[in-house]
Amino acid sequence: DVCPSELTVTCLNFHLILLCQYDTIVDRNARFPRWPVVNELHSFFGQLMYVVVLHFPACQALQLHEPTTIALAAIRSCPILKSHKDLDIHYYTKEGSIDVLDLTCVQCVVGRVKDGHGWAIIDRSGSLSRTIFAAEQDHEQ
Repeated sequence: DVCPSELTVTCLNFHLILLCQYDTIVDRNARFPRWPVVNELHSFFGQLMYVVVLHFPACQALQLHEPTTIALAAIRSCPILKSHKDLDIHYYTKEGSIDVLDLTCVQCVVGRVKDGHGWAIIDRSGSLSRTIFAAEQDHEQ
């Protein structure tokens, strides 16, 4: 059993607006519970709110054979309304829900510029810095 005194939690709170691009796997058929799961990699943008770092001691009950650290990011999403694909500029007007995910999903920091009543996200990372998702393949013979 993990004793609460053995678990160490560190939480970093950002007091500035730090926008990032993050990638995560989404089930294309999530709205249809009886359909098969079809995972696709999607990119999102949002404001990094917190980084939570969990330090777990070795624990047989959790199958942790050595101390393990997990870093999570709490990101307030920025739902994109439209995009300019050639210039990699994405537009939003309001913030969405908070997503909590593994910090390794965060790909890069992006900028934003006020654009009328909304915001334009400027992504200068380029297409070469994107995550590649390798789907699991069945090896049936």
